[in-house]
Amino acid sequence: MARGLARAVCSLALTLMALPVAGAAAAPGDLDTTWGTGGVITAPKASGDGVAVTADGKVLVADASARALRRYGPDGTPDPSFGGDGVVSVTGVPAALAIGDGGRIVLAGTIIDPVRPETDVWVARYAADGTPDASFGGGTGQVLVANPAGGDASASALALSPDGIVAAGTTNFDEFSVVRVTDAGVPDASFGTGGFVSLNVGSDYQAAQGVAVQASGRIVLSGQNAGSLVLAGLTRSGALDPTFATGGVLTTALGDYAGAAGLALTPDGRIVVGGYGTNFLVARFDSDGAFDPTCSGDGVFEVPFAAESSQAYAVAVQPDGKVVAVGRAGDDIALARLLPDCSLDTTFSGDGMRTESFQEGGGAARRAAAVIPTQASALAFQADGRFVVAGRAPGDTNTLYLLRYLGDPPAVLPPPASTPPVTPLTPPATPAPAPAACTSDRTKPELSIVSLQGKVHYGLGQTASVRILASDPGGLVVDPSVASRRLSTAKVGVFTVRAAARDRCGNPAEAGFSYRVVARPTIAVSGVRASCVTRDFVVRVRARSGLGVRRLVIRRDRRVLVSTTTPSQRLVVRAARLPRGRYTLVVTVTDRAGNATTTRAIFARCATVKPVFTG
Repeated sequence: MARGLARAVCSLALTLMALPVAGAAAAPGDLDTTWGTGGVITAPKASGDGVAVTADGKVLVADASARALRRYGPDGTPDPSFGGDGVVSVTGVPAALAIGDGGRIVLAGTIIDPVRPETDVWVARYAADGTPDASFGGGTGQVLVANPAGGDASASALALSPDGIVAAGTTNFDEFSVVRVTDAGVPDASFGTGGFVSLNVGSDYQAAQGVAVQASGRIVLSGQNAGSLVLAGLTRSGALDPTFATGGVLTTALGDYAGAAGLALTPDGRIVVGGYGTNFLVARFDSDGAFDPTCSGDGVFEVPFAAESSQAYAVAVQPDGKVVAVGRAGDDIALARLLPDCSLDTTFSGDGMRTESFQEGGGAARRAAAVIPTQASALAFQADGRFVVAGRAPGDTNTLYLLRYLGDPPAVLPPPASTPPVTPLTPPATPAPAPAACTSDRTKPELSIVSLQGKVHYGLGQTASVRILASDPGGLVVDPSVASRRLSTAKVGVFTVRAAARDRCGNPAEAGFSYRVVARPTIAVSGVRASCVTRDFVVRVRARSGLGVRRLVIRRDRRVLVSTTTPSQRLVVRAARLPRGRYTLVVTVTDRAGNATTTRAIFARCATVKPVFTG
């Protein structure tokens, strides 16, 4: 494993100290000692949720904890020309950051709606000096986009495109949310419903955590659904793109509980995501959402950090195709760099991996240090090949960590591959063609029905809808040309919806779509006693599903005890080895359609009562 960086905290202040190897030359993956203290900057009561580097080498940080935007000079000192002390307060909770034309700063995140007791997607734009951009949001410098169906909405990822600013996140963790606003800072009426799209990609805990816009204008999303990694593609109008993956959505289970966080595009248009399955992983797909077999043979590479659990939260692609991913490994900040074939790059920190550990001391006696849990949330490259990593120590410590690393010098990196310009969303006006004649040999219209969720099996009460697509190769207008319909999932069974349309010549077109509604999986748990236990006991779990069980997971609190595809399981709980306290067994079953059911059983570990003999 690559060298870590020891950290110590005295009783009054945090002292950072780099531990270089004597005589070793600086190399890619080493901390840049010209930045901050030994390559590290910290700020209390702050967090690093997004990061970007300006054209003149200054570093911008989105800080959700303090609701602020921070800027540091090229040497890591706060920039006094930005808000007076390098910090500008913002009205929303920023989760993502990008730099647009003219150095303008774009933030996306969440804000409380001023009228309703719910949250909205918040997008704001600032001038390069940190003042609100008066040309955005009707002079306010910000725009709030509410969920048109009601309920909370938030954004955690951001992308800029010629069509506008795209922000992605979740609506109550029930669906993906995607918002697009124009360059003037108003919701784009040509996108979804008033600039807002809700996308149901499964059954439970749905959240988009990454977004990018391809050269064609297609919007690509990464995220999670009920423990599965999700990739989705939207057209420029906000509909699922049927040419992407399967009906616009790819869902795959990788390990016990998977998800995709960061997302980036390679110079040749392929899609790279960082996330988690069994461990910290990087996955690569072609531009249309299929796994790329030139990446580790199957499109997925798990980075072998030594920690019991690890996750990637952000990725970036160098011009030469190498991928840098950052996240956490156990309680440490973790980094990895991969070659274009997704193998570890041994020119980076010796073995392609690196971790940073921050520790808290125990007073004058220097008692055994306790590790402060930290994670990296974002990264950005500088023009000279160095890159900055932003992270945080969550919880009570609530500290921003900003680290800068050495990378490949510019001479090593080839120039970025050129990409075709994106066609404007609104094409130049052209004269309307003359109506075609209604002749007997005219081509008939075509009608199709496509699931918006990309599947035909749904759970009871699950959101289900289809889009009706009509086309007329002969040039005549079909009514309806595009429509959507909500499907009923109130009863178990197989159902069919049909649609019909006619063109102006009276030629008919029909289409049907059949779908199945199944009961959610059921779970029976026996052997758990709510009263005190003092010895080991046996738990029996049985899951049932009309579609078959895809995954059965048993956890004790957060620790995974069992992960299997077998619907029945016998588990010995080693209660005698547990400290006294209350424990929760959490059983989650997912069927082959992605529908999930969770149940919990609580037990208490009590002290063993020993007999006392008197007399």
